Amino acid sequence: MLARIGRTLRTRKGLIVLLLVIFFFYWFQIRPAVMYRSCAVQASVDARTLLKSKAELAKGTKEEKTYAQMAEKNMYLRSDYESFLKKCLLHYGLPEDALEVGKNVPAEEEQN
Repeated sequence: MLARIGRTLRTRKGLIVLLLVIFFFYWFQIRPAVMYRSCAVQASVDARTLLKSKAELAKGTKEEKTYAQMAEKNMYLRSDYESFLKKCLLHYGLPEDALEVGKNVPAEEEQN
């Protein structure tokens, strides 16, 4: 009887540990990647829309031609994209460097 209770408790503890590992993997690996992808798509759309607005406002100025050409090619300004991306990531509680790969770290800091 006691052996059966011991096995049941070990099985439950193992199951709880497994569920916690799965949850933390989802929360810290999958969730940020999905949110980053979603934010990247939304930031791209918003940056293109903003460029079209800038092209309209720039009529009669020297930037008119540049903005109009970029809008025709479905492009956007990188600074606008990065700004929208940062705002979206912060909205979901992710740091702006949430998924930076190969962060530029000086060699001295890497070795420590």
